[in-house]
Amino acid sequence: MTIHRKNIILRCLSFKCPRCAASGYLKSWFRIKSQCESCGLILARDESGFYFGTTSIGYVISFLFIIIPACVAVIFDLMGVWVAVVSAICLSILVNILIFPVLLSWVIMSYFFLQPEALEDTDQKEN
Repeated sequence: MTIHRKNIILRCLSFKCPRCAASGYLKSWFRIKSQCESCGLILARDESGFYFGTTSIGYVISFLFIIIPACVAVIFDLMGVWVAVVSAICLSILVNILIFPVLLSWVIMSYFFLQPEALEDTDQKEN
């Protein structure tokens, strides 16, 4: 069974299993289930650093869309330094909490996009 990369992207961005397209691989807002309940695909990796992608992407988003605009606002005297600092910290935390499921999905999508052979059914390999 070959799954095209386009399907991997579409399934992961809609929070569906990249192999069987079953919904509901989020265990909670901050965690994914260890495996798909429908096809048994292992989703939660034990590899060191697997989920650091969520943090890295979150930092980049915060930097580009919150911290840089806050700095520009201070430079052009649109807000005070402390108001900008406190606002940027609070907004960065809030935005990262709100988009965390999307970041988890992004990491899963990236993993299986780069290694589509990991989606092959192990039962079919043995037969």
